[in-house]
Amino acid sequence: MMKKLLLPCIISAIVGIVTGFTVCQNTVVSDEKLINSYSNYYKATETLLDTLNEEYNWVDSFDSDYYDCKDELDKLLNSSAE
Repeated sequence: MMKKLLLPCIISAIVGIVTGFTVCQNTVVSDEKLINSYSNYYKATETLLDTLNEEYNWVDSFDSDYYDCKDELDKLLNSSAE
C-alpha cells in the first residue's frame, strides 16, 4: 500500500519542481526583456529630448522637474543593469 502511494507522490513532486523551475525562468527572461525594451525606448526618447533642448531650450520652459525625474530613472536603469 505504501509503495503504491509513494510512487505517485515522487512523480508529482518531480513534475511540480520542473514546472516551477520553468515558470520562474520564463518570468525572469520576460522581466529582462521588458527592462531592456524600456531602457532602449528611454535612451531613444532622451536623445530626442536632448536634441530638442539644444535647439529650443524647452526643458527649462515647460518642465522644471525633468532633470530630477531623469536622474531617478537613470539610477533605476543602472541598478537593474547590475
